[in-house]
Amino acid sequence: DDMDCIYIRQPRPLGLGHAVLCAEKVVGNEPFAVLLADDLMVGPPGGASVLKQMVQAYEQSPGTVLAVQDVPREETRRYGVVDVRGVNEPLAEVFGMVEKPVPEVAPSTLAVAGRYILSPSVFQSVRRQGHG
Repeated sequence: DDMDCIYIRQPRPLGLGHAVLCAEKVVGNEPFAVLLADDLMVGPPGGASVLKQMVQAYEQSPGTVLAVQDVPREETRRYGVVDVRGVNEPLAEVFGMVEKPVPEVAPSTLAVAGRYILSPSVFQSVRRQGHG
């Protein structure tokens, strides 16, 4: 239940990948959570918080964990939407993501919700892809 919370300010708005790179020196070689400040998420009454559920999922199956929310199909054009297989609530394997798809081609109605648990290997991936 112990967790160190560190707030890192991105000096310029160069995208989420750049924001993640800004945390590299602080994170070191440990898995870490990214919480986008403009998304408020509340767990069920009397239940575990969204972040706590994500940490539990990471401990059960180490790897990238991201929070998603089910949205109406007509709203998928406002979000990054994941393509999942084997949905086994609350976990599913993600096979891809489409940024702001038109509803007719959205792979699902599960929208990325601004919470991520990442491993340090993400830094190399972001550097290869570039900022954004």
